[in-house]
Amino acid sequence: LRYLLLGALVLAGFGFWHRIPIFATWDEHDRVLDALVTYAEIVHDPSIEGVREGISWSRAPFGGTLWVYALAVLPVILVALLTGHGDTIAAMRDPAYAYGHYQVWAETPRWVWTWSIGFVRLTNVVFAVVTVYLLYRLGTRLKDRATGRLAAMLLTVTFGFLKLAKEGGEDIPATMCFVAALYLLVGYVQTGDRHQFLAGCVAGGVAIAFKLTLGLVVPIIVLAFLLRARRTDGSLRRA
Repeated sequence: LRYLLLGALVLAGFGFWHRIPIFATWDEHDRVLDALVTYAEIVHDPSIEGVREGISWSRAPFGGTLWVYALAVLPVILVALLTGHGDTIAAMRDPAYAYGHYQVWAETPRWVWTWSIGFVRLTNVVFAVVTVYLLYRLGTRLKDRATGRLAAMLLTVTFGFLKLAKEGGEDIPATMCFVAALYLLVGYVQTGDRHQFLAGCVAGGVAIAFKLTLGLVVPIIVLAFLLRARRTDGSLRRA
């Protein structure tokens, strides 16, 4: 397993530096900018109103990833404040949309974009490795370790997965939460542990928060509940 996870780390992380400080995709552009604009508003106006303004601007299109990538770029903000470059961050507030926010990208120092994009991509790489591990655990829970290793290996060498793993976006964290939900729900069906059922519901909810199309986890939750009821005495109340 350790070599499988190491391989996933190498393959998912290889080339994460490509095109930096230029964004790889529009998704990445939006996720990184959302987090930085939130901090820019707070640095400019360190009050409740400033926090509200920053969050309201950034969470509108992609609320779920804002909280994750805000933590990812936090070291960049702290370094800027500690080295007296707080004005650089504050200047990013309320960027003009013209030409895909080109003005704010051109006027902001290269190191801000380099480290921000780098941290966001590395965060995504970590999510990818955790997803591989969770899939291994899911396969093991469903059948045996060989099944888990095969499932994890197939995901590790999937081109689409590796491509998304090294770019900022919502797909990989959403997939991680979805697989976690499946793992917990299968455990609930097998053992009847309600804590696993509730945890699976939470993981599924977070997956939906990241990516709405993963609303398909809802019927899976219902199915898990019904299957557990069938395994007991058919009573929904005791499931």
